[in-house]
Amino acid sequence: MQYAEERSSAGMPRVRQRVGRCLLTYVLLHAVAWVIIGLLAPWAESFGHVMMVGLGMLALVGTPTLLLAIGAGLAHKRMEPGRFRGALVAPMLVFTFPCLAASTAEPLLFQIMVQLAFICYLMPVPLVPEKWVGRA
Repeated sequence: MQYAEERSSAGMPRVRQRVGRCLLTYVLLHAVAWVIIGLLAPWAESFGHVMMVGLGMLALVGTPTLLLAIGAGLAHKRMEPGRFRGALVAPMLVFTFPCLAASTAEPLLFQIMVQLAFICYLMPVPLVPEKWVGRA
């Protein structure tokens, strides 16, 4: 009994590190995309205003994306990583719907690229390696 408690408590810093990496990766990817959008989009607004819109989009798109990624990552323990990532593609692309209201195509295009890059390549899977039962 004592060994099981030691083993589970030893894995918590690793899980927190992976969740932190998940959050930081998405926020940095989102920030880079919105800097590019601010430089490329033919808007009359200033660069600072576009960055504020990007911050709002982080709240509208990034929050549900990160909640789904962390929730699904903590819950799943049997699915192969490729299949798990494939199962998350459609739900995470739905979160890009606020970008449809933009007057140009850049926000939607870059937000879809952010979602796909995060899901397919950058999201740490499995999030809890100690409970992993499937093939890595």
